[in-house]
Amino acid sequence: MKSKQEILNTIDTHIISNGNIRAKETNAILHDIVDFSDSGMKELHTNITNIDNRVSILEADTSGGGLKGFTVFENNPLLDKNQNLFWYSFRGIEKHFVNFTFRLLIQKGDNNILKFDTPSRIFEELQGIIVNKEESLQFVVAVKNKERDTNFPVSISFFFSEKSVRIQLISLGNDIQIGPGDSIYTSIALHQPDFSF
Repeated sequence: MKSKQEILNTIDTHIISNGNIRAKETNAILHDIVDFSDSGMKELHTNITNIDNRVSILEADTSGGGLKGFTVFENNPLLDKNQNLFWYSFRGIEKHFVNFTFRLLIQKGDNNILKFDTPSRIFEELQGIIVNKEESLQFVVAVKNKERDTNFPVSISFFFSEKSVRIQLISLGNDIQIGPGDSIYTSIALHQPDFSF
């Protein structure tokens, strides 16, 4: 198999402006490219192989490879009792990891603990990825409020159950309280091993 540089050199010498490359030469270059892709490549000293399989897992194509991808997503947001809005998307590989993208928009009410009813599929897909313990993972994320022209950090924790998600917010921003118009929009990669604390 030719190296990436050898393929690039062949392209640079045979495919030139006002050149006359024959179909046989073009075919040989294309075959070298396909062979290179199928065999994997060295990237930062790591051999990357099975590129098609990795892409198919991330696109939730479960037709092979032994790993199963999943996506749980809704266009419309969930509403809590105070009309606060929660958009979500979970995408990952079952029992391994999940990428969790969400937007939370505060409308009114007590905003330190929010509870949204969720489809049970979220809880089902998170089994084996997030270990359900009293201690939840905490993240520091930015809260934005365009009307008040403020950005400040909050600590956020998620507690998932079969039918709901409880979100706890703790402001870390110099006595700024979480209020109407505040929003959080971020993405978090999750994988929580069952550590023995």
